[in-house]
Amino acid sequence: MRSRHSAFVLPDAPAAADGWANFFDDLAPRYEQAAFEGAGLAAVSARELRVVRAALCARTPGRLLDAGAGTGRITDACRMLGWSVTAFDASSVMVSRLRARHPSMPVLHATLGQDRLPLAPAIFDAVVSLRVLKYVEDLDGALAELARVLRPQGVAVLEFANRRSVARFGYRDAPVHLATTREFERALSRAGIEPVGRIAGPRLPQPVWRRARGPLAARVAGAGDAVLGALVGGDRTACGARSVIIVGRRA
Repeated sequence: MRSRHSAFVLPDAPAAADGWANFFDDLAPRYEQAAFEGAGLAAVSARELRVVRAALCARTPGRLLDAGAGTGRITDACRMLGWSVTAFDASSVMVSRLRARHPSMPVLHATLGQDRLPLAPAIFDAVVSLRVLKYVEDLDGALAELARVLRPQGVAVLEFANRRSVARFGYRDAPVHLATTREFERALSRAGIEPVGRIAGPRLPQPVWRRARGPLAARVAGAGDAVLGALVGGDRTACGARSVIIVGRRA
């Protein structure tokens, strides 16, 4: 008998970037299963959340924008740190679910890289966007909007998908935006955000983490990933990382 996990099938990727909202509408009821179920995927998520907490912990909590909030993973972590969160997502189903969970919190329906965000300039002390920018059609426009709503000296924690990684083959013909570290940091600078930190994501391919269902398998994958990262330069180079998180500061 196949497990519930092995029987799970993702919706087909859209033909164009403007179809990602419908993709995540379809995926929303099973998004948590697809993205975080099992010890391996949970370990990758925990690693990302540690980066977010580390970037925010030295700052007095204020107003924070969760850009592409999904089911609220980042929102929940930041609220626990004392931040006042506003969230938005391109998926109307994700938005409805997040509004139901946090009825008193501002949750907007907007598409990063297509829409001008319905937010005033310079109102947030921090912006966080993970697992989102690869789906954006206009990266420069998206970063410019995030910079516009960020106060001077505000912090940005932004993840991009690395073109110099075997992960690019996993996307096949899906309309995703891949970049090198240099390209992404230059795009940030054009938007008025100064890169101040770089954290490499996992080097091992996604199927390895997905198959690491139990704690022991996840620890083995984590140890192997750490060794591989050390061999290629760690965060300094981010060589081979599937994704990279850049911590930036608004000029």
